[in-house]
Amino acid sequence: MNLQICGLSKSFGKNKALQKISIDFDAKVYGLLGENGSGKTTFMRCLARIYMTDAESVLWDQAPLTETREKDYLKNVGYLPQHFGLYKSLSLFDALSTVYFAKGLAADKREASILEAARLVNLTDKLQTRISALSGGMLRRAGIAQALLGEPSLLMFDEPTTGLDPEERLRFKNLISDIKGGKTILLSTHIVEDVEAVCDRILVLHKGRLLGDFSQEELRSKAEGKVYQIDSEEESLLVPPFWVVKKFLHKGRVALRVLSQNNQRAEKIGAGIEDGYFYLLKQMEDEAH
Repeated sequence: MNLQICGLSKSFGKNKALQKISIDFDAKVYGLLGENGSGKTTFMRCLARIYMTDAESVLWDQAPLTETREKDYLKNVGYLPQHFGLYKSLSLFDALSTVYFAKGLAADKREASILEAARLVNLTDKLQTRISALSGGMLRRAGIAQALLGEPSLLMFDEPTTGLDPEERLRFKNLISDIKGGKTILLSTHIVEDVEAVCDRILVLHKGRLLGDFSQEELRSKAEGKVYQIDSEEESLLVPPFWVVKKFLHKGRVALRVLSQNNQRAEKIGAGIEDGYFYLLKQMEDEAH
């Protein structure tokens, strides 16, 4: 699927949720990073056509999404929303069948598609179990399974690992690695480790604007030479301005990971994706003031 976003905007009343976003997607895994309210979910809902936008703002195979073309487009889209549910009285198999037919996919491939999707998320033995009897983690995996139906070329996952235990989070990351060939995959998550593990590119959204499309190294380099580690008891030695990225235990003591443009009397350490992301947001805040 060749997907181009051209000046995509979306407003709710006076609230400008998205502002003139443009990007050409390739067959890669994209991580969406941004604070709450930055527009990540709205962006996915626009691409999933839950929110309507100008047809010319979303180009599929280099042509606008007219009403006729949109039906074919949606057959090639798999979407897991942040808040997901299925009919509780149905078995998992019947619930996935309902989603399959709603997408207008070929009837003769239904069973094979459902069995493969269930296998990929480790739910084969739950296909005859009612949705109401599934645990929260199983329901999240069922949501991932329904997105995979029909082998779509555009996959979008909004907070897919919420509610999953560490083993299932690892399974999801392995799943993305296994299926990503030839697909465009968008992954929105607050878990930076998941982004580092599977994403080729990182899109940073801030107040409805796209700040950039970065490789992992490009985003990491934003904070290179500006990251320090210091014991929390020595925080008074730091020269403002500085920002505490996180607190953590180090050799039995509480330590701080700090971002600063100033040279600090602290141990300088290598930058990570999270450091680059926070530094980029701090730059935007400073420019706004």
